[in-house]
Amino acid sequence: MVGILSGTPGYVVSNIDTFKVSLIDYTNTAVLKKNQQQIFAPRSPFGKRAQDYATLNAFGPNLVATEGEQWKRMRRICAPAFSDRNNNYVWSTTTNLVDEMMAAWGDNNPIRVNDVCEDVTVPLALCVIAKAGFGQEITWADTAPPPKNHKLTFKRALTVVTQNIFLPVVLPDWAWRFSKHWMFVKEAYNELLGYLNEMIDARRNIGEKCAPEVNEKHDIFSQLLGAHDEGDRLTTEELIGNIFVFLIAGHETTSHTLGFLLGLLALYPEEQANLYAHIEQNRPESRDFRYEDIHKLNRVIATLYETLRLYPSVISISKITVEDTQMNLGSGKVISVPSDTRVGVNVVGIQYNPQYWEDPDEFLPSRFLDPNWNRDAFIPFSAGPRSCIGRRFAETTITAVLVRLLSRYQVSVDEEKFKPRPGETMIERRERFLNARSTMTLGPQKLPLVFNPRN
Repeated sequence: MVGILSGTPGYVVSNIDTFKVSLIDYTNTAVLKKNQQQIFAPRSPFGKRAQDYATLNAFGPNLVATEGEQWKRMRRICAPAFSDRNNNYVWSTTTNLVDEMMAAWGDNNPIRVNDVCEDVTVPLALCVIAKAGFGQEITWADTAPPPKNHKLTFKRALTVVTQNIFLPVVLPDWAWRFSKHWMFVKEAYNELLGYLNEMIDARRNIGEKCAPEVNEKHDIFSQLLGAHDEGDRLTTEELIGNIFVFLIAGHETTSHTLGFLLGLLALYPEEQANLYAHIEQNRPESRDFRYEDIHKLNRVIATLYETLRLYPSVISISKITVEDTQMNLGSGKVISVPSDTRVGVNVVGIQYNPQYWEDPDEFLPSRFLDPNWNRDAFIPFSAGPRSCIGRRFAETTITAVLVRLLSRYQVSVDEEKFKPRPGETMIERRERFLNARSTMTLGPQKLPLVFNPRN
């Protein structure tokens, strides 16, 4: 327990009784799997450390940055928007977009991509968010000009904002003019805000009596516009704040996870063959896969979960004690933790811990086919009441992409751009190829892949 920078004491936890405690080189604590159950429990003495999320409030009050009664109210209003109706819409949207992408590729020649994230998963995730998240009619090519009173299309504005998401937060108003790029980002940010405010005004001007046709739209934005709890609605600021957070979290985490997953399948062709066989075995006889079939695709979900176990989007979860409490370290050891102590849940430490996972460094999707797999030691979506509200949205998107893409293409490493090294183990090759880096979330380096058409 140390206090070098801020003076706030802290711990790092990696076991699931408290969630294993070890010291870190700054003023606070991180948690193991045993502590995880204690820290993420309802009415836990561990809350969010507000200053860790302060930058997100620049977009408006939102689920991620709020605490207490404000968070409970917001969660209550937002949760119904992430429904099976929306997931069904996510599935059909994703399928159509992948089909458009593959049509552009053609069926005859291998498709080589220099970076699977930049060339495939980022634009796919962006298009899915734009349509299933915002209700915008967007295609893979999307060559339409901007509408009247706009300088950029919605997709272009969204793309620029997601690539520079925190620039409007850190730059003061007087600094924008010093760079043409910054001025363009500012324009895109204002354009996106303009689109969102137009959508809000259009929906609210319709009024409840004339809204049945609007309620048929199952994108998250439309659902949030109509969401209310006993007459309570999100304010315009809360609506935009939450939409921006969903955009940040949903776009980057989905695209990076899908990039890691495709890279792993390219590195492990036997696992890719198992996954393809599973998809074909469960393919409906007279129709395409639908969202209702997702429960049959357990190996697809298992492969996704194993990817998230090895490469979680968020590598640590920060908490702070709101009252004096104790943490169980296992083996009968208990420590007292005073109020206002920072505690970090070490997600990577838990998910690579051999106490909870056999052969933790290996890529073994089949471990998640065991009905008794260790759910307490798997926390890429966080846990407890504040677990990721968009989890099913992400799972649906990635499953739909894999089912559609692997049905038509086999994925391999482009060995002209990433050459094997003699004597290199599979794990060494994997880490050199994926080369995970953590910025806002964990992502891979440039992954050169080849998509070979199946016969």
